[in-house]
Amino acid sequence: MNLSSLPLINKVPDLGLLHHRVPFDTIQKENTVRNDLRGRNVLVTGGTSGIGAAIALAFAKRGANLHIAGRNADAASKILANAKSLCSESWPEYTGQELRFHSFDASLISDNKRYANEMRLLFEEKGGLDFL
Repeated sequence: MNLSSLPLINKVPDLGLLHHRVPFDTIQKENTVRNDLRGRNVLVTGGTSGIGAAIALAFAKRGANLHIAGRNADAASKILANAKSLCSESWPEYTGQELRFHSFDASLISDNKRYANEMRLLFEEKGGLDFL
């Protein structure tokens, strides 16, 4: 199938983004500001494997306070260890990052109630949730 034959492909405007030249130091500065999530609270459900783990590590590298919810405590401890080292590489002077695992099995009603209460208390204390 030829993608250019699809109606939407032909209607996407050319914004000229690939042709726009920006000085390298400006790109570095913008990326630093955009990637600085120090002090921001992030909750990643299913963060012990697969896409969830990759998302958790991406947020940790940017310095975010990372809260992982999942069932596998062993996998979570490995992810959190990696997260700590990624943050240290990106922000060597920053020591305020909070990394926590919250045991949670969505198939258990008792876990749902406990977890909901735990999250409510946590984010009331921390001033809210910035990313879910």
